[in-house]
Amino acid sequence: MNFLKKFYLQIIYTLLSVLIFIYVLFRVFNVGLTYDEAWTLKSFVPLKTIEIINFTKCDANNHILNTLSIKFFFLVGDENLLFARLSSLLSLILYLFFSYKISRILPVFSGILLFILFILNPFLLDFFGLARGYSIGIAFQTVSLYYFIDFFKNKNYSSANYSSVYAAIGVLGNFSQLNFFVSIIAVIVLFSFISLKEIRNKIIIHQFIIVTLLGIIIYEPIRKLVNSGSLYYGGNSGYYKDTLMSLTKYIQYSSSENSLTPIILNSFLTLLFVGVFFLILNKIKDLTKELNIELFLLLLLITVVSSTVIQHFLFDTLFLIDRTALIFYPLFFLVFVFSINQIQGVLKNIIFSLVLIFYFLNFSNSFNTYKTSLWYFDSHTEYVLKEINEIGIKQNKKINIDFSWPFQSVVYYLVEKNKFPFIHISKSLSNREEIDSSVDFYLYLNKSLEIVGYDAQNQKILKLDRDTINYFPNEGVLLFGNLK
Repeated sequence: MNFLKKFYLQIIYTLLSVLIFIYVLFRVFNVGLTYDEAWTLKSFVPLKTIEIINFTKCDANNHILNTLSIKFFFLVGDENLLFARLSSLLSLILYLFFSYKISRILPVFSGILLFILFILNPFLLDFFGLARGYSIGIAFQTVSLYYFIDFFKNKNYSSANYSSVYAAIGVLGNFSQLNFFVSIIAVIVLFSFISLKEIRNKIIIHQFIIVTLLGIIIYEPIRKLVNSGSLYYGGNSGYYKDTLMSLTKYIQYSSSENSLTPIILNSFLTLLFVGVFFLILNKIKDLTKELNIELFLLLLLITVVSSTVIQHFLFDTLFLIDRTALIFYPLFFLVFVFSINQIQGVLKNIIFSLVLIFYFLNFSNSFNTYKTSLWYFDSHTEYVLKEINEIGIKQNKKINIDFSWPFQSVVYYLVEKNKFPFIHISKSLSNREEIDSSVDFYLYLNKSLEIVGYDAQNQKILKLDRDTINYFPNEGVLLFGNLK
């Protein structure tokens, strides 16, 4: 590739990265506080460092590196959303850079496609603008994948160590990365037995040390999570239904399945199988070829998927869904692009073009600067509280409010921070389904959240006479007044 082509290619990658960073940065400032963020800020960030690490207050909502980084940025900066979300924003830079490095391994068109698939996922981008550990986990997973590829291409044992170390850091970002970490270790050790006899012992010793160190750090948190039954978020219907379908619907930026969801998923899986067929056909003849990294990426994907399925049947764990299922996102698309790249001629270009068109259309349809796909109901919470507080200021008295319980995390955090001094919360903490009919306003969510047990149609507010003061139809949020 001549200098001019390299220059233009660099411009394309840089421009795409800058645009995505600006988009996420704007969301950092514009998207309101969400349920899980408020929970983290209120319950875990104030703890001592050792209490955060050893899960003194035990819940899976505590993502260790995310909580520690927020604590650090609050100490050196200010206790606001920008500093709370800063680690996720920095993780985006890491994610973009290593997505670029992986993409440059491929031919030009295939590389650009892979980069676009990595960065134009609106669901994934949500987390780079939120104070959650999924952003840290997926960023370090991508770093790990880059060194994983480099290890198999160049037979460099230091890259194997880097891959495992960064995968371990990803686990500290979010525990759903544990299946990826274990699979990385397994494939690296397997490869050392097959092809690297001269440095096999060195690789195995180093991998054992990395596993041991991570195990020492996460043993106590995992033990407490299991014993307390805190690993409650997931599905029980199967890998296809829970993991793949939920991931597909959220890639569409939808909280519910629609008629297109199975079509999109099954079409992708069909194309993936076509690519894998050509991959095996081309590569199985000579396993010593340098680019047999494709087969080991396929093996890694199979290992990660298998580990979650086997884990479910052996230990009765739940299948990963939506945000926890994001660990599969880069793996599936790495195997997809690397595999389809084996196809020669016009068929490859047709497949890549169709996927590219879908992704641009999907992103343009999902593009927004004010809400997230999972916590969409919180997109107007702060605005509504501000309006109610203004009423209190005008009347020079505290306004009593109640609400559907999905709003409680953000409402309590903002009010307790004295951001809205003219609001008083009249909510039963012992029974979140109860309602105080004497309040001035009631914030209601008319969409059910099945996974966490919120049934919108059976809320007691619906049995009372009321006036609708404000309504946000896209998110199903209503503000009621004049309750009788």
